[in-house]
Formats: sequence, C-alpha cells, structure tokens
Amino acid sequence: MATKSFLKTIDIKDKNLGSSFVKTLFECDNMPDSKVTYKSTPKELKGVAIKDFFDDYKKQHDNF
Repeated sequence: MATKSFLKTIDIKDKNLGSSFVKTLFECDNMPDSKVTYKSTPKELKGVAIKDFFDDYKKQHDNF
C-alpha cells in the first residue's frame, strides 16, 4: 500500500459509517499476512548511489 493512500483524511459523518469502519478495521486485523517473495535482495540506496542506480538503468534501457 502506498503511503499517500494510507495517510488520507477520513471524515465519518454518522454513527453507522463509524461502526462499519471500526468493524472493517477489526476484520482486517484478523486476516492472515500474505507471504512476500522477492526475486532479489532489497538494498537501500542513499545519496549519490541513487543517481548512479538510475544512470546505470538508463544505460541499459535506451527508451527510458
């Protein structure tokens, strides 16, 4: 889930909407976690490494 969609403001204007929202949150909490498999190991890039990463990508993919 993207951070921006997660941080949206929600206006609950009546009791029924509030009750169903809370019920849905509790139901989601009881759902099993899904297994995530990565094809490669995630790596954190900082500073110049980010620019180098995209420069290398551009070199490999001419129509970027």
